[in-house]
Amino acid sequence: MKDIERILFWFQNGETRYHELTVKFYGLSALLLRLINERYEGQKIKFINIYFYTQEVYRKFPALTVNYVHYHKAQGGHLAYYGEIDISLFSSLSDEQQNKFIWEKSIEYLKICAKTLKNETLTEACEFAFNKGLQSALNQDYKMIEENFIIKGHVLNAAIWAVFKSGKLCSKFVLTKDNDVFFEKDIDQTEDRYDYFLEMYKKIDLQENVITIHGRKEVSYLPLKIEIPL
Repeated sequence: MKDIERILFWFQNGETRYHELTVKFYGLSALLLRLINERYEGQKIKFINIYFYTQEVYRKFPALTVNYVHYHKAQGGHLAYYGEIDISLFSSLSDEQQNKFIWEKSIEYLKICAKTLKNETLTEACEFAFNKGLQSALNQDYKMIEENFIIKGHVLNAAIWAVFKSGKLCSKFVLTKDNDVFFEKDIDQTEDRYDYFLEMYKKIDLQENVITIHGRKEVSYLPLKIEIPL
């Protein structure tokens, strides 16, 4: 069971919400979630929402306070941080610079949340996530599921990767033999319902030279059989 179930970034300028930015940085929020959960051992938090709001939002909605931490313990725990962003300046940055900005700010904001809640393990997990994320150059792609098989003395790793592209989330089947990639196949892609997509695949089987990918029953192409060269 995950200690933190979801982290999302939200963007708004005045009354205008930028849902496309939430989608654009979904992969980054998913990376942050995975890395934090590698170390986090504190109380369960169902949702963490980080709001990147402009000063215009706080002027229009004076009930909101910049740098405000809100935590609601009921229903599994909901944590929110109301941060700040200059949309014009942010829009002028390159994609790499934007990723670094969001990464640094989200970690900074979560550490403020941790201090407010006296949650030391969240602070430690944030520091771990920050450094490990930068070490990987903020690479957001990862293995959703994988299985190892021994064939003729060789180790085969069969994995389905989540691949984040601009505005899209793709799934790719990758087969490696003794750590060398020798077979790849694109499976699917989506522009929405990312949470569902990331939990769509459940199991990988190998019978002779046929890989079978199992998943949610309502997905029309599953189970998917792939003949591979062995």
